[in-house]
Amino acid sequence: MSRNSKGLTSKEKEKSGKDRSEVWACELCMKEFRDENSKVLECERCEGHRCAKCLKLTDEAYEVLTSRSDFHWFCGGCEPKVLQAIQLEKEIEAKLSDVMSKMDYKLKISEGNVYKKFAELEESLNEKSKNYATRNDLKSMDEEINRVKTEVDKQLMIKCTEMQELSSKVKEIYEGQEGEWTHVVKKQVSSALESVNDNINEVQYNLSETRAEAQEQREKENRRNNVVLYNIPESNGARADDRNKEDAAFCLQLFSSLQVGVSEEDLIRVFRLGKRSDSSDQARPRPRPVMIHFGSYSIKNLVMESLFKLRHAEQKFKGIIVTHDMTRKERDECKNLVGLAKQQEAQDTSGEYMYRVRGRPGNMNIKKIRIRQ
Repeated sequence: MSRNSKGLTSKEKEKSGKDRSEVWACELCMKEFRDENSKVLECERCEGHRCAKCLKLTDEAYEVLTSRSDFHWFCGGCEPKVLQAIQLEKEIEAKLSDVMSKMDYKLKISEGNVYKKFAELEESLNEKSKNYATRNDLKSMDEEINRVKTEVDKQLMIKCTEMQELSSKVKEIYEGQEGEWTHVVKKQVSSALESVNDNINEVQYNLSETRAEAQEQREKENRRNNVVLYNIPESNGARADDRNKEDAAFCLQLFSSLQVGVSEEDLIRVFRLGKRSDSSDQARPRPRPVMIHFGSYSIKNLVMESLFKLRHAEQKFKGIIVTHDMTRKERDECKNLVGLAKQQEAQDTSGEYMYRVRGRPGNMNIKKIRIRQ
């Protein structure tokens, strides 16, 4: 039997090196072989032996089997079991791969839920501090308004006193000169009224500015948990409830692709902005934007921070645009910045950069971004 015979274990090789009188018996013809160069094959599973003659192997076939380490030989009894084991191993690998995929998905969902809980906790703390700050701001505004009113009243009292004093002095100087007295009084009264008028206008302007700022802060607070989504396909359903459910389902699928752990309970309101176009129109209208009001700012923040994943999302999500719900003042600011960014990009003749508006509402700026070649 050749030293390169199939199935020869290390133990047998050690024995073969020490004991040259080893005998291999063919289990088919029961013939014994003592020569190391005998043409005998050993099953790699049961370690039984078969001679080349019983297996009807030519010398060339035997040489190929025994010279190649990547060729394996099993007897007729073991071959079906080996094939069954290989098939079983494949099935185990497939099931293991499936289990690992499911585990990986569940881990990602769990990770998203953990981030969500942390964000909600952070949001709760921020909300408490913000509410405290907002109450202080409103209190400061009230105090400022009261202070301005007090100052106006004080100025009016001073002007009235000055007018009374001036009237007395003029009367003493021009006593008996009725015509001149009337002219002087009219002149002084007109001057005093103009001064008072200016003060009142200034107070009204300050009050108007304060009210506008307070209204802007209230609008920001009301829009704080909102996002606006563009290019979401609009349903042709007959009932508004059905169309709304389809929009909510589409949005949940989108957020699921971002792996942020948003559930249906997190969506307080989902609705389309603007009036629905008449279905009889010939041209297909552009889908109306979708407004989403989240239950907390932390959920909205997770969504906005995960938008970069849209680049690798499904094709149906590729054209979706998600933005903050901005006030009119913030929209005007954004529009002006976009116009400036376009001007700067037009003036940049290198062609290596693009100019984009980035940042949160109220804190936006123009970023110079190198174009990837």
